[in-house]
Amino acid sequence: MELVSKAVLDECYIRSRNDTHLLLTRQIQQLGNMTCLLHTDRQHLMEFAEHSACQTKLSNIWKGCLSQHTSELKVFMTLVFPFLILFMKFDKNKSRTGDDGEDELEDTDSGVNSQQQNQVDEVDPTAMTPRFTQAQNLPKDNTKRTVFKEVRIMNCHNKGGMNPIRAFYTFYKAPVTKFMANILAYLVFLGMFSYFLLTNIKPVTESNSPSAVEIMVWIWFLTMVTEEFRQVMIRDQRSLKYKIRNWWSNFWNQFDLLMYIFMIVSIAMRYGMHESEFVYVRCIYSVTLAMSYLRFMQFFFAEKNMGPKVIMIRKMLTDLMFFFLILMVFLLSFGVAYHVNMFPNSPVSWTILKNVLYYPYFQIYGELFIEDLEKGGEGDCTTNETIWRDDPSKRCPEENAIVPIMLALYMILTNVLLVNLLIAMFSYTFQVVQDNSTKVWRFYRISLVSEYFDRPTLVPPIIVINHLWRLMRYCLAIKGEATKRHNAFSKRLSDDVNLKIMLFEKAAMDMYLASSSIRESMLLDKRVATTADRLDTVMGDLQRIKESIMQQELERALSAEQLSSAMDPGIKSITTGGNEEKSNKSSESIKRKHEIVTSAKSPDQELLELKEQMKEVTTLLQTLVAQKQQ
Repeated sequence: MELVSKAVLDECYIRSRNDTHLLLTRQIQQLGNMTCLLHTDRQHLMEFAEHSACQTKLSNIWKGCLSQHTSELKVFMTLVFPFLILFMKFDKNKSRTGDDGEDELEDTDSGVNSQQQNQVDEVDPTAMTPRFTQAQNLPKDNTKRTVFKEVRIMNCHNKGGMNPIRAFYTFYKAPVTKFMANILAYLVFLGMFSYFLLTNIKPVTESNSPSAVEIMVWIWFLTMVTEEFRQVMIRDQRSLKYKIRNWWSNFWNQFDLLMYIFMIVSIAMRYGMHESEFVYVRCIYSVTLAMSYLRFMQFFFAEKNMGPKVIMIRKMLTDLMFFFLILMVFLLSFGVAYHVNMFPNSPVSWTILKNVLYYPYFQIYGELFIEDLEKGGEGDCTTNETIWRDDPSKRCPEENAIVPIMLALYMILTNVLLVNLLIAMFSYTFQVVQDNSTKVWRFYRISLVSEYFDRPTLVPPIIVINHLWRLMRYCLAIKGEATKRHNAFSKRLSDDVNLKIMLFEKAAMDMYLASSSIRESMLLDKRVATTADRLDTVMGDLQRIKESIMQQELERALSAEQLSSAMDPGIKSITTGGNEEKSNKSSESIKRKHEIVTSAKSPDQELLELKEQMKEVTTLLQTLVAQKQQ
C-alpha cells in the first residue's frame, strides 16, 4: 500500500508541484484531521517520505520566507552579525501570503478542471501509451515563478523592497533560523553549566552558594522543561494519555526526560545532604552535564551526512545492550570462579560483588592482573586472617594453579569470540543504515522540521516570553477573540478547494491505474511469447523423439538378425560336441545383446512422457489467454 501511495504521489507531482504540496498538508477528516505528511512520520513510512514531493515541501517550510538558495552558513552569520540582514533575499510570494508561498487553488490554474477530468474519465486504458508519452498530455505545472525581495532602508515600499523591521521578523520566524538560534543558545548553556561545575560548586552552608551562574542554569532547565510540556499539550490527540504516548515515542524525548530527572535529583540532593556527603551531589551533577553534552547530537540530524551517523550510534547502542546481556553470563561465570579460588571463605560483604566483576571485566581491555593470579598479590595486602576479616579489601589473593588456566580460556572466549561477534553486529548495523542513509535521513527530517516550525521564536531562557504570549492567545481563543494561527503542516481547506484537490488526486490515481494495466499487459504478452518459444522447443523435441524411435526400431531389427545368426552356430556346436570355449563366448554375447535390447525405452513410454509435457503447455496457454481476455 505504501508503494502504491508513492506511485500515485509521483503522478501528482508530475502534474502539479503546488497542488501536490497542498495535497500533502490538507487536513483529512478520516485521519482525525491529520495530514498525509504528519501521518507519514507517525506511521514510519520511509518509502513515502523519501519522495521528492515530501522533501521539497519540507525544504519550503524549513527556509520559511527566505529564498531557497540561502545557505545555512549565511543564516548563522546573520544571527551572529545582525546587520547582515541587509544582504538577505526573501521570496516575494511567501512574504505576501504569509505562509510557505502556496495559495489556495484558483479556477484558472487548478491542477484538474472539469474538462480535464472528463478527458481522464473517457480514457481507454487499453489505448494508453507508455509512461514517457503520457507526460505530454498532462496539464502544465502551475508552479509560480520565484520573485525575490531585498531589504531596503529607503524606498522599501517600492516593488521588490522590504523594510528592515519586517525583514527581521520574517528572518527570525523561519524554522532554519530558530534551529541556528537554538544551537547558539545551547552552546552558551553548556558553557555556563561546565563553568560552575568546574570552578564553583560548594555546599549551601558556605557563602556565595549557589552562585548566580548556577541559579541561571536552573532557570534555563526550567524553561526547557516548560517547552517540553508545551510540546506535549499541542499534540493533535485529544486525550492526554495519547498525547504523552505520542511524545514518548521519540527517543530524544525519552533522553530529555531522564536528563531532567537527574537535574531535579541534583538540586534536591544539594539542599538535603550534609557537607560530608556532598561528593554525591557532584557526581549526579557531572552525570547531568554529560547527558547535556550528548543531547547536542540531536542538532546533527539537520545535516545530511552526519544525521545517519547519529542514527547508527543509536542502533549500535541497542546492539550493545543485547551483547552486554551475553557478556554478563561470561563475566559472572568466570568472575565467581576466580573469586572462589583466589579468596576462599570470604566474609559476607559488598567487596565480594566488586571482586567478582572487577577482574573479568577489565581483563577484556587488556588488564590481566597476572601478579594477583599467579603470585598471590603484592604490596600492602596481608594473609593474616584476623586483619582481613575486619577489612576484606586488604586480603591478598591466594595462589592457585587453576586460575591461570581459567584466564587463558576466558581470554579466548571474550577477546576472540565475543569481541569479534560485537564487531560483526556493529558492521551489519552500519551497513544497513549506510545503504539506506538518504532514506533514513529524509524520514527523520520530517519530525525535525515539524518541531522547529512550531517552536517559539525566542530561545531559552527568554523563551518564557513566548510562552506567556501563547498562553494569552489561548485564553483569548476560548473567548473567540483570537485569530487562527497559520500552520504550514496542517491546512484546513474550503469545500471548493478540497473538492478540486480530490479531483486532482483522482485523476492521478486513474493515470496510475491505466499505466499499471499497460505494464501488466506488456508483462502478459512477454509471458505468452515465452510460452510460444517453449512450445516450439517441445515440437522440436517431438520431432527428435520420432527420429530416435525410428532409429531404435531399425537397430532392434538388426540386433534380432545378429542374434539369430549367433545362436545357430552355438546350437550346432552343442549338438556336434564342438569346442566348449566357443559356446561360452557365444552365450555371453547373447546375454549382453539381450540386456541392451531390454534396457532401451519402449516407444509407448516416450510418447506418454511427451503427452504429459504437451498437457502442461496447453494448460499454461489457456491460463494466459484467460488473463489476456480479462
